[in-house]
Amino acid sequence: VLWGIADTTATVGKAFHYSLPSGAFKGAVQQYQVTEAGKDTLPSWLHFDPDTNTLKGVATPDDLGHQVYIQVIAQGQGDKVTPTQAKDIFAIKVVEDNVHSESTAVPLKEVDAEGLQPIKCPAGSSVTMATVVIDAEAGPMSGHDRLGVMEGMCGHLNMPTTVVRLLPVGNKPMFDSSALVAGPGDVSQPRHTGIVMEWEVGCGNVHAAHMPILTKLESTASDGSMSNAIGHGVIGWHVTNNKPHSPKRLKRQAIHPTPTPGVTGGPPTGRPIATVTVTDKDMPTTRDVPTMASPTFTDI
Repeated sequence: VLWGIADTTATVGKAFHYSLPSGAFKGAVQQYQVTEAGKDTLPSWLHFDPDTNTLKGVATPDDLGHQVYIQVIAQGQGDKVTPTQAKDIFAIKVVEDNVHSESTAVPLKEVDAEGLQPIKCPAGSSVTMATVVIDAEAGPMSGHDRLGVMEGMCGHLNMPTTVVRLLPVGNKPMFDSSALVAGPGDVSQPRHTGIVMEWEVGCGNVHAAHMPILTKLESTASDGSMSNAIGHGVIGWHVTNNKPHSPKRLKRQAIHPTPTPGVTGGPPTGRPIATVTVTDKDMPTTRDVPTMASPTFTDI
């Protein structure tokens, strides 16, 4: 091991790409063996591409909060009897995506210069979101398959995978009755519980850079071309303007004890898009990996 492999994070629903650094091990590496530490395989949401030496995948809400330890064995040339090898272990923690941040929406000039960037709205402001509902089942899909759907959709709509999330429908309704604009897909009778592809398109208003994407979304969701690109049918799509809920603060009151206790006791129809307003650290070579153990109790 030379510099080792740094710990990293993966965000629920977002495309995860992590290339093994070329300086992690000394000498020429012939191949890598990559598994979860103590196991023979990787977690279901992860896939290792040996051609690019990159870990890829899409974590689900069920993976949130988990920290997985990945073991990488670098195989050198050595000789036929004793090939050289070295091992390193690093951690991937699955975290939640924060839709809000203190930064403002990406200016149009930055979009033109650097390509479409994720939009982060200021805390407390409304978030304008585009959502496509796909006729598929999140559970049986591997992280590699989820990433394939995401890449197919983003390639079709000409946007980077860094701006979108892929999540199971879960307990959320497939169609939002408060949508600013909505339209059908090419599936009239869904066969699965559904997954959603969603991304921010503005903060209260649709960012101008996203208008061509929404226009193409409207025209291709129902004609089958979007389904061909992602390999699954499209149930529908909508654009919403979600305002964050601000919980009311309760006034603190003094507690006065008294001797007497008290007793308290259907698919969307198309509407035109035009209705939306436009505006390295050095790493240790070894790592203690947590294991399951029974707790010990002592008398106090």
